[in-house]
Amino acid sequence: MSHPLLHGPRLLVGCVHEEGAEKIVAYGGLMPRTRRAAHVGEIFLLVHDDYTGRGYGTCILQALLDLADNWLGLRRVELEVNTDNAPAIHLYIRHGFELEGTKRGDALRDGVLIDTHIMGRLREAPVRQTPTS
Repeated sequence: MSHPLLHGPRLLVGCVHEEGAEKIVAYGGLMPRTRRAAHVGEIFLLVHDDYTGRGYGTCILQALLDLADNWLGLRRVELEVNTDNAPAIHLYIRHGFELEGTKRGDALRDGVLIDTHIMGRLREAPVRQTPTS
């Protein structure tokens, strides 16, 4: 059985040149679901701590939402974010995501359990173009 993260549309962004070296500073992806949840996609987005606040997250999120909305026709996009990541939470709210719940002790960071928020964004079904006479 194949792993679900290895299939489906995803977007990889970012090589920044610093002193002749290339490094990935941001990574994002969109994983559409299947069957009864084929209208749903899950977004993940990571920006290296040294590169936050420079617009990388915004750029990747906009590209992923364009893919979800205009090419895959997804009606629901969801994600999880650490509750202490205020800049990311504000980014998601600016792009139409709403807080739907909190998972207590969901992630382990430096030996400490932290909470994550579940956020979602709903939109109407894509408009169908009809032939003109």
